[in-house]
Amino acid sequence: QVGVTGSEAVVRSRATDDGEWTTHARARLDAGGAAAVEPLRWPPAADPVDPATLYGQLAAAGYEYGPLFQGVRRLWQRPGEVFAEVELADAVPADGFGLHPALFDAALHPLVRLTGDDTAVRLPFSWRSVRVTPGPEPVRRLRVRLTTTGDDAVRVVATDERGRPVLSVDGLTLLATDEARLGVRDTAADVYELRWRPIEPAGTTPPASAVLTAALPGAPADPDIVAALRGLPGATGAYADLADLTAAPDLVLVTVAAEAAGSQARPVTAAAVRLVQRWLADPRRDGTRLVVVTRHAAPGDTVEDLAHAPLWGLLRSAEREHPGRFGLLDVDAGLDPAALGAALATLGTEPQLLVRGGEVRAPRLGRTPEPSARPALGAAGTVLITGGTGTLGALVARHLVDQHGVRQLLLLSRRGAAAEGAEELVASLTAQGAEVTVAACDIADADALRDRVAALPADRPLAAVIHAAGVLDDATLTNVTDEQLDAVLRPKIDAALALAALEPPRLILFSGAAATLGPAGQGHYAAGNAFLEALAARRAADGRPTTALGWGFWARRTGMTGHLDDTDRRRIARLGLAEMTTEEGLALFDAALATDRPVVLPLRLDRPELLRQGRDGTLPALFHDLVPVPAAAPAQAAPEADLATAVAELPADDGAELVLDTVRAQAAGVLGHQSADAVPARQAFKDFGFDSLAAVELRNRLNRATGLRLPATSVFDHPTPAALADHIFGLLSPTGDRMAERLEAELRDIEVALGTLDAGPAAREGLLLQVRRLAERLGETPPEPAGPSAADRFETASDEELFAFLNNGAEGRGDAAPLS
Repeated sequence: QVGVTGSEAVVRSRATDDGEWTTHARARLDAGGAAAVEPLRWPPAADPVDPATLYGQLAAAGYEYGPLFQGVRRLWQRPGEVFAEVELADAVPADGFGLHPALFDAALHPLVRLTGDDTAVRLPFSWRSVRVTPGPEPVRRLRVRLTTTGDDAVRVVATDERGRPVLSVDGLTLLATDEARLGVRDTAADVYELRWRPIEPAGTTPPASAVLTAALPGAPADPDIVAALRGLPGATGAYADLADLTAAPDLVLVTVAAEAAGSQARPVTAAAVRLVQRWLADPRRDGTRLVVVTRHAAPGDTVEDLAHAPLWGLLRSAEREHPGRFGLLDVDAGLDPAALGAALATLGTEPQLLVRGGEVRAPRLGRTPEPSARPALGAAGTVLITGGTGTLGALVARHLVDQHGVRQLLLLSRRGAAAEGAEELVASLTAQGAEVTVAACDIADADALRDRVAALPADRPLAAVIHAAGVLDDATLTNVTDEQLDAVLRPKIDAALALAALEPPRLILFSGAAATLGPAGQGHYAAGNAFLEALAARRAADGRPTTALGWGFWARRTGMTGHLDDTDRRRIARLGLAEMTTEEGLALFDAALATDRPVVLPLRLDRPELLRQGRDGTLPALFHDLVPVPAAAPAQAAPEADLATAVAELPADDGAELVLDTVRAQAAGVLGHQSADAVPARQAFKDFGFDSLAAVELRNRLNRATGLRLPATSVFDHPTPAALADHIFGLLSPTGDRMAERLEAELRDIEVALGTLDAGPAAREGLLLQVRRLAERLGETPPEPAGPSAADRFETASDEELFAFLNNGAEGRGDAAPLS
């Protein structure tokens, strides 16, 4: 209700006809003349600001503006003042308003630039001397000036494009408030899905010296892809095995066999892991990107090939662990050489691509549409929950009984009733009126699972299955063992196939955001989750209700996350994930199931972290539809070549100090410290919290900072920041005496290591190959005054003589001088 009494206006409301009134606003009316607005100099003498940066700040503070409301087109700032050009979206009519509310609101968006705080929520609270001067035509564009007049107080002036007064506010006071006071979070907004957006390719032909094909072990090369490659300039050959590849091209494509059954997913994934390990262990491949090409196996699209779907989760993690070394491409039938060339030319900036009908597409996260109805989950039958006595399984069981009216539950787990907390869980659910059966069952054993379900009473048939069981055993891909692979994939792939074979009326699979985000150290876990999502998509397309939930990070610790420490949690935050409370997670469970999508990601995003990555130029393209990226952001993962230049220009001591500062700063970033002072220069990395995942992250950061391609073992090969910095300084320094000293010291280390060598023929062959390559490099230097060059002597030496030379025994010691 708006009431006017004399010169006072009041806005108030009440919930019912006889309820109490709540006053929302009071105003004193002034019938004064037109606004006295001084002319604005335009464009202003101030520093330009990218509007995307503004809306990034607003998003971080909790203001979610859709495209129609992002009205700021240009922005400038100088101390104490912000200037903006704002415009009403074309789709919004301006007729009927002296000043359209959306345009007025957009004029105030730049206020966040004056508060100096990205996270506080400030609301307009008190207005003084507000004047609006209607013009002869509806106003669609404004020039705005916002001036600080005190703590949380500003003056607002706006004119039209001709400088005529439109709006003035002599005093606007802002009130900081807690976001929690503004109401309950719209949980449905935190349900996302993967979409494949058409993009403009980076070119039409791949920037490669050669594009070759190999086949995934156990699979013939895809003939259509080989045929398309032959239509590209610079493409050569088809190799049955990468061991046959002696060249060092820019790209190597690995194809898969024709569509395979889902039961083949585990051996296919194991073969891919071994391929990745061989690839990374071969130094000849350091400058080559390995691209795995599938056909209708990519998540978020029509999935026909279940067996190869896990490769998408696996290779996403491989690329995060080793940036620039891997790519993923999914194609359809009748692949055109031009479309393939465009996709390969784009892999440098978009390492995951789809080709459909000649169109190149890239993955982006987006919010799912508003849910249509509350999900119904088995109120008239039995709901089976795997991992039912675990943390998430128990939470969901209680939620189903409490909120969905489920009265029959079958909880399966490895230990069954002997599991910790099982007795208390059953007692709690029984007290709420549920009938609960807890049993031990190997859910990956299809026969045992089928027998267990067959024992259900006839009047309580299976109504829904929730697969919440899983195993997490983190390891970087170079270190994943067959045992770890089996332990993680069996409860994902084998169990999901066994559960699907039960043909339940509703199948819900607990996946994880790892399948989409590809975190370091979880490649095999991401592969298993990618299979779950592919299975859900395949079944849903066949008309069998199935949903895969790619969960984010639960604040409540589970059996899989209870071991995480502060470093682990910071690593998760750098993926862009914020913790979900139990209440938020269960609300997301309902919201996700209410969508009509077979694969959704219920998760909370850490927007400040994603915005920081956007400003730094390190934001993955996956988030570009959700997080504004400043137009002037640096290219993603671009090396800071200035470091190498600075080292070359500085005196040796100063250059070494600069590199050490860089190493300590990057190590501090990995550990979440604000200052490099928290990283002692001569203390071992392992002593202040570094594990293999932290080592990989530090290596990647240093590669970006230096432009080098350091191996993943750098942190362990050089175990203190000082030692690692010394090594990097040697690589960045100009060649000369210092480089020779470094090489000599490293060769002495090799000499000592070879003295204890006890290797088989394959390892000896690999070492000899490296020795020959080293000899070739040494042969490029001027020869010795007398006698053959080192390279010549290596070429004519036998294997035994080479090892005697490297072992530096009594008979070979005289030959060691040329190497040093």
